[in-house]
Amino acid sequence: MTHDCEVLLERGMTYSGVLGYWGSLGSPQDMDDDRDGWPCETIYGDQNPSAAPPAAETSHDCEVLLGRGMTYPEVLGYWGSLGSPQDMDDDGDGWPCETIYGDQN
Repeated sequence: MTHDCEVLLERGMTYSGVLGYWGSLGSPQDMDDDRDGWPCETIYGDQNPSAAPPAAETSHDCEVLLGRGMTYPEVLGYWGSLGSPQDMDDDGDGWPCETIYGDQN
């Protein structure tokens, strides 16, 4: 398993794929150089603003996120950007919103 974003890009991984991969690794800080909760921006560019709702609309409710049209990789990135709140991971296995999105790991 690599934490090297350049290698992931060379392998053809999309940014959505990176978000899911990053989440599956437990959101390691070494993939988030600027520590803003979004991985690989130095390689993929700033692709995160559309995935997260404005701060005034922050939600930990997975049904709300699904209703907003967020994909599971976007939810993983969003969850990481919030500091991986436990209330989004009902079974505590490091994967948020499984009760709504299904088992994605």
